[in-house]
Amino acid sequence: AGILIPLPSTNSYPNILGRPPNKVKNAAVKFVGSGYTSHCVETLVNDDVKYDVIVLEFTQHGHHGLDFLMQRLRLRYPDAIIIYIHLYALEREIADEKGLMPLQTGNRKPSNALKWGGIMYDKGKEVLKEISSTMKKHGGYVYELPRAKKPMDSHYMFMPDWRHLSVDGHKVVATEVSSLITKLASKVDYSHEKASLGTWSSGDQCYSWFMSGNVPVEFTGGNIVGVPLGGMNVIYAINFRFPGTIKFINSDIHPAPVLMSFMVRKDTYPKMEIELNSNKIIV
Repeated sequence: AGILIPLPSTNSYPNILGRPPNKVKNAAVKFVGSGYTSHCVETLVNDDVKYDVIVLEFTQHGHHGLDFLMQRLRLRYPDAIIIYIHLYALEREIADEKGLMPLQTGNRKPSNALKWGGIMYDKGKEVLKEISSTMKKHGGYVYELPRAKKPMDSHYMFMPDWRHLSVDGHKVVATEVSSLITKLASKVDYSHEKASLGTWSSGDQCYSWFMSGNVPVEFTGGNIVGVPLGGMNVIYAINFRFPGTIKFINSDIHPAPVLMSFMVRKDTYPKMEIELNSNKIIV
């Protein structure tokens, strides 16, 4: 969180929430949604700490794995307070008199003629309804970034791109989420001593070189490439121009499903032939 703001290690809301006496572990992965996280949460957390509060946020990259993620988190942390932080991008949730968003027009000049609305605004309300239903189902809670009556009164919470939170926006989130945690802890009479630590059930076994470029498994036929995303952001992949292999061994005694993430440079996804244990599939 906060990769575009000055000193994100200090000014982003996870780090503000983590200021003493609080202790926070940031297990987030940039540029991925809840689908990847839901299948790899044990690998990402990788400890036996009994967490009191768990905060989730997948605003930019999808919430479609949220239900499975909540199932796994509740199995591991049955008593924890779990909060989903629902943010929004100003450029996508306001529109001019023609119904066009700044995302479409490219015009990010503050104007009182801009109103809440547009296709993405309506879609955002539907998404929030789905998220709220999922969180309630698993005993979780939702925090929503506030919207002033006039969109330009919420303008200060965003960077000049009107998409990412500004330093002030991170302060708002941290302050309000902290207040919500205090309120919920009192309401549910939470006690760290009485809380229990469950299991991950069958667990998971995940390997990623997306952020580091360090591949922890054996591979042939490809090379590591860095893909710039603007600013200082780079993501890494194994680039296969010819047939190649990625080798890993299932450490469990039981068969397990295999999920794979891959990137393409064009809008059209090319066909890929994948062979797994002598079984060939086309994706």
